[in-house]
Amino acid sequence: ARARPLRLAAELLTREAFAPRFAAAELAWRRALSRGGPAQEAQALALRVAAVAATRALEAAAADGVLATPSAVRAAAIQRLAVAGLMEYAEGNPHGTTPALDLGDFADRVFVGSTPPNATPTPSEAPRGDLLRLDRVVPSDLLRFDGFHDRKRRGGIGCPVVLRVDPPASDAGDDDRLFYPPEGLAVAGTVVASVTAADSGGQGGSAPTLRLDLRLLDPLQRRVHPALDAPLAADFTAPYGMLAGEADLGLTSVAWVLAPGGGDQRTGLYFLEPYDPARIPLLLVHGLKSGPLTWHQVINALRADPELRDRFQVMTFHYPTGDPFLWSASRLRDALREARAELDPEGDDAVWQHTVVVAHSMGGLLTSALIRSSGGDSLWHETVHARDLEELAAGGLGPLEASALRDIFFFEPVPGISRAVFIATPLRGADTATRWYADLSRWLIRPDPQLAGVVQSLLRLAPAGLNPFVRDTAGGLVSGIGDLDPASPLLRSLNDRAINGGVVCHVIVGRAEGAPAWPDGGDGVVPHTSSRMPGATSTLVVEGAGHNVLQHPEAVQETLRILRAHLGGMAEQPGAATAARER
Repeated sequence: ARARPLRLAAELLTREAFAPRFAAAELAWRRALSRGGPAQEAQALALRVAAVAATRALEAAAADGVLATPSAVRAAAIQRLAVAGLMEYAEGNPHGTTPALDLGDFADRVFVGSTPPNATPTPSEAPRGDLLRLDRVVPSDLLRFDGFHDRKRRGGIGCPVVLRVDPPASDAGDDDRLFYPPEGLAVAGTVVASVTAADSGGQGGSAPTLRLDLRLLDPLQRRVHPALDAPLAADFTAPYGMLAGEADLGLTSVAWVLAPGGGDQRTGLYFLEPYDPARIPLLLVHGLKSGPLTWHQVINALRADPELRDRFQVMTFHYPTGDPFLWSASRLRDALREARAELDPEGDDAVWQHTVVVAHSMGGLLTSALIRSSGGDSLWHETVHARDLEELAAGGLGPLEASALRDIFFFEPVPGISRAVFIATPLRGADTATRWYADLSRWLIRPDPQLAGVVQSLLRLAPAGLNPFVRDTAGGLVSGIGDLDPASPLLRSLNDRAINGGVVCHVIVGRAEGAPAWPDGGDGVVPHTSSRMPGATSTLVVEGAGHNVLQHPEAVQETLRILRAHLGGMAEQPGAATAARER
């Protein structure tokens, strides 16, 4: 009796029309659901029959031109859920009888180690050095996560999945794996099913055996199902949602404020997917007491836009925000130089010349340092010491200390950055940095040992020539919070320097409830007088938004608008759009 629905489904499958095949899919799917609990072998059989029947039904629907009918849409849903169920079963039953997964579009990007058990290994004796180890393939329907405005999906046929790629080993070598997050990668994929008729053994009159084949496709490169005239299903939010659920960057970000020196192993520039020489780098830089996951709304919206998704590749910079921003900027500058040298050694990937940076809060200060010049030694003399650095080095300052100071205070604009978006950036500091809780934070911070040693050496060797702000507080050299003091000469000196020619700048700020109108208000943390940028191509004031305005839907859409303008090569004149877009 238990096998009767599956026998009936198998009989219906021998017919050529859509209706009986769809009925077979429904019967098998209901049989699979009736067992409940974790999938076992009998349930896996029902799932396989459901997937085969739904696939055959979709083939018939495509032939008849009725893929848009409710029954065909239901057949696509059964296929998706049945395939997801089979993959879940295979994860827990590596020796079960489930169809293997052909790596398809990803065969030249990943290799399979001991897991996932349902994937076909790359046909080579040893994986190439540029391949990444695929840890598991997880159907998106099995993932639950919160914190996004909405889940960006593309309706269609296929089973959306997330490819979870292991982080690189510490001895992974000098290839592009060095620019992947420590948590590894999570990449969108879609599994498509097909059915092949296999010989049943030659016994007279017996029907052929139907074999279910599963193949992995890249929904970023494909929009149409390869065998059916229908969209290829995709879930663009799931990969980032999975990473957000696994990472514990909230506590890490707080720890990095209080003990920035302990975060060196995580500091770095990270791509969220394998490097593509045809897509423009989009660098996202987080702010104080934050991390890359703060960009989840922007990344989610970007991945849902076909044009932007196809033209931009996201990279994030993760850094300890308790460090001085110029120190972090020097590390970002080095990371960008290293990434380009590694990923584009010939220097012929033109996309690097169109790099866009979007930065929030303190991240905007790092970005400001990327698009300006220190003016030789003028920044050093105006903000740190009256004597030349080389003179101090000759007078007893150690070579490592002199090198660190040179990296921080002597710099030129990073080549290739052509547009920058400053979101709630305290370009002229914030009064909150001078209040009692900021003083307490500074007292609690354990500075980076290298920086602390540099400051102690300066105080010991040449205290008379130190800038009074540095001499009296040392905050401008060892504390990211000290950098935000409106009295800091560093902020004034940096803002006095011209932005590199050709860099188009935009500003997005929030206006807190009850705050005065622009430009006399603020977001509750940073006053508008600090975040405004004369000469910016556009300025958007988001009403009712606080300092985390970057996650507000209006700010997200403004970011996408700017990226579209970048693609269009719009010749925006400085200040021309400002009045029209402020509200």
